[in-house]
Amino acid sequence: MMKVRFTTMSRCVLFGLAAIAPAILAQSANAATINVLTVNTGGVGSFDFLTGGRFNNVRDSLLNPLNYGEGGIVSDTVNYLPSVTELTSTNLSGVDVVLLAHGASNRSASELAALEAFVQNGGGMLAFGNEVASDLSSILGSTWGGYRDGIGIRVSNASSPIANGPFGTFAAGTFTRTSFGSFFREVGENGTVGITRGGDPFAATYDFGKGRAAVFLDEEMFVSASLGGADARWNTTHNAYFNNAFSHVIPDDDPDSPHPTDVPEPSSLLMLGAAGILGISGLGLKHRRKQ
Repeated sequence: MMKVRFTTMSRCVLFGLAAIAPAILAQSANAATINVLTVNTGGVGSFDFLTGGRFNNVRDSLLNPLNYGEGGIVSDTVNYLPSVTELTSTNLSGVDVVLLAHGASNRSASELAALEAFVQNGGGMLAFGNEVASDLSSILGSTWGGYRDGIGIRVSNASSPIANGPFGTFAAGTFTRTSFGSFFREVGENGTVGITRGGDPFAATYDFGKGRAAVFLDEEMFVSASLGGADARWNTTHNAYFNNAFSHVIPDDDPDSPHPTDVPEPSSLLMLGAAGILGISGLGLKHRRKQ
């Protein structure tokens, strides 16, 4: 009978692969479909996220398999649900993320209560629009500071999930040009500012109960083309902010497991495994030297 002999290095390779295999399998097992609900705002030159032409760049980026899906930056796949005109506890059932693209305006008290309960119970919310600070004040605890025109935005907190996420990292002071928009007077006690506008809070993330939210006080920064007089300010940096924010609010299926955006991609896992292999090999060499 032929005997197979394993060298120290081959043993280390096997041990290293065995160490990283559960992590790779866990990432695959944790991959899920993220159901996204939007509000149809209607009207001429609609801001409706799904059918309007304003947000096609950021809308399509969530469907890009290089961004979301197996083998993407985030392993979860995005699924757009049919948009609604009213938020209720019924149509929020089965939803993972509510995306309000200029759709936070004119929400009734019952809609806001249903939305707050949704986030408190583990849902995610991404909202952007000039008046979000006042439109969602009952949920965010925020106050609106007013309008500013022709002033850009600047990263104020490099550790914010908006500026430091899987789709890009941006140093404090990173500046991009925006047009007409707003700012917070107060973000609320659950809010953490990530970006400022003229020195005042402009974009923030929130933790509520089991859920998360991210808010930008502008919509033109995500508009793909000039439509109905809108001054489009979309660029690749703003696209990265959008995707960082979206990925941050993806719900945790298992609160005890890493957030989906915190799980290293397979390439990273292989690098970590290689480092582990080298570390184990080094330990083996040291051991032999001691003998």
